[in-house]
Amino acid sequence: MCEKCNNTGKIRFYRSDLEEFDEIECECNQTHPEIGGYPCWRYDTAVSMLENMTALSVDYFKDICNATHNDGYYPSVTSNIYDFKPITQLELQHGLPDPFLMPDGKRVSSAEDWQKQQTFIKTMLAHYQYGEMPETPVNVEVVQTLYEEIYNGTAIRKEYLMKLQRRGNSVDFHFGLIKPKIGS
Repeated sequence: MCEKCNNTGKIRFYRSDLEEFDEIECECNQTHPEIGGYPCWRYDTAVSMLENMTALSVDYFKDICNATHNDGYYPSVTSNIYDFKPITQLELQHGLPDPFLMPDGKRVSSAEDWQKQQTFIKTMLAHYQYGEMPETPVNVEVVQTLYEEIYNGTAIRKEYLMKLQRRGNSVDFHFGLIKPKIGS
């Protein structure tokens, strides 16, 4: 199944047999909004290739990355594809993994290899551990709910309520600050 995420420039693919997804992201309007809006030629190329594909595979994803990679004035930030296993298929890891062992089994042997490995490690951690950075909320509202002097007037305590709204959902959370009172 292919889900196009229009205003973000992302295309997400769900592979029902593996109960996971892969994602291609067109980053041009996020890294350089001054060059024009969505959609860009990279996104259009990826969508066209996906609409005409006969079978979804890692190799086909590589073809899409190669077709949409740009080395021009506004180069592609990344053109990588990783075929991460579902969590249920991961082997038990004792100790820390070797950061210099690349996904293809080769060892990092140059600065260029290390750059690629860093990208892989960050992507792998985002995939398995941290998740993706959510899109920017549509509405953000911050309301101060408390202001008081504390510690015999030498500090100020403030509490706030922050309301975030995105895609019809909202979340509220409270946070506070304590800072020295200037001039005390």
